[in-house]
Amino acid sequence: MSKRQNILFLCNLNAVRSPMAEYIANNMQLSNLRFYSAGIQNVDELDYFAAFVMEEIGIDIKNHKSKSFMDITQQNFTKIICLSKDCEIYLDDIAKQLGNAEIIKWDIQSPADITGSREQRLQYYRQIRDDILANIKLI
Repeated sequence: MSKRQNILFLCNLNAVRSPMAEYIANNMQLSNLRFYSAGIQNVDELDYFAAFVMEEIGIDIKNHKSKSFMDITQQNFTKIICLSKDCEIYLDDIAKQLGNAEIIKWDIQSPADITGSREQRLQYYRQIRDDILANIKLI
């Protein structure tokens, strides 16, 4: 029997990309894999658009509580998947603190600068969600 692997999705704020990834991956029930998420910083609440587009695919993330990587330093991770360019500068230090994990970088666009109508913003968030889903299927 193989040992369970803990995988961390890391992003800037743990409000959009990383919680999406955590909940999608855990929802897929991949054997011997457990997924977590954190941000370089944490925020008080989850992004509304992220929750909305996740609900469209039947995954409820409304109760997600943002956490920073400092909140989970007691965990031992086999892999850290970086979802933002901003978190890359901290990766080596974070990997050491979280068990010398293998570092993987995904190029997932940031929702921070999106503007436009509600529907345009939702389309952008759907693309983020779908990009994350496509990458998770390759794990």
